[in-house]
Amino acid sequence: MGTRRTTVGDPCRSKGVPMKILITAGTELLPSKIARRLVSEGHEVVCFDIRPDLARLADIADKVTIVKGDLNAIEDLLDAVQRHKVRRIVSTTYLLGSESTAKPHAAIRYNALAWNNVLEAARLAGLERVVISSSIAVYGLQSSHGERALAEEDDCHGKPLWVYGATRQLNEFMAETYRLQFGLDVVVVRFGVMHDPWKKGAHTSWAADFATLPAQGLPMHFPYRSTQKSSIWAMNDGAHLVSLLVSAPKLRHWLYNAGGHTRSNRELADLVRSFLPEAKFTFNEQAGEQPLPYMIDAGRLERELGFRVRPLEVTVREHINEVRRFAGFPEV
Repeated sequence: MGTRRTTVGDPCRSKGVPMKILITAGTELLPSKIARRLVSEGHEVVCFDIRPDLARLADIADKVTIVKGDLNAIEDLLDAVQRHKVRRIVSTTYLLGSESTAKPHAAIRYNALAWNNVLEAARLAGLERVVISSSIAVYGLQSSHGERALAEEDDCHGKPLWVYGATRQLNEFMAETYRLQFGLDVVVVRFGVMHDPWKKGAHTSWAADFATLPAQGLPMHFPYRSTQKSSIWAMNDGAHLVSLLVSAPKLRHWLYNAGGHTRSNRELADLVRSFLPEAKFTFNEQAGEQPLPYMIDAGRLERELGFRVRPLEVTVREHINEVRRFAGFPEV
């Protein structure tokens, strides 16, 4: 089939029109936040999940449609798309870093094959847009690039450092293939490290623990050196960004970096102590470099959508107080 270049988005679509949007793994942590955001903006949301966690969406249960289905079975996804007259898809679900390393076969099955089912289903159904998450892990180590902020055009096709980074590179290649070969409106967003009280199981689960544990009066151990830096931002901001990308009438690009604030582990600990002076932290000063860059240029998002991540002082305080409310402790 011949190559056909397309712009991202259709200028004929009207801005702000409610639409039917399907979210894969829609009752998981980040997808549920995206669902809540889209519902608040007046969109109709279909949450597609193999094991729906109904409690996570209890507050908007009457405003979303839950569909049980397996992302590995493209017929399940196609049926949900066609039966519910879906116009756009959001897919941010992934087998994360530590799990991908421990279970490489499962990582290929889910992060490559099931992931590609989203693109193929969207192509077959003639959908308007697919918004899919990638990761700054595609760049590898910051030290490979020097002390500079990495933009979308910077090289990210070196040898992957781990299974997670390898599948992310494949995902981006396939997204561009579907965009160029089939004219599919695919938008890929590379996430930095996100902090959230309930984040679990990821290679960067420390981005929950650094504020969640001290909020409960517990000590926290960083798995990296005190000087190790990260590009970090709030998961709630990530949900906001995805809602902007999926609902925008027109976008000028198909690939966006979504970096956060560059902070060392020591700086993050000091920030938490500004709210919780008794918080206790230790660091693994013998650890190697974290396999993620920490200087990310997200200027494209700001120029096109006016999107900027909120200050860490605001989001970390929110993080701490959410945990303390849940535990029955006074807010800070």
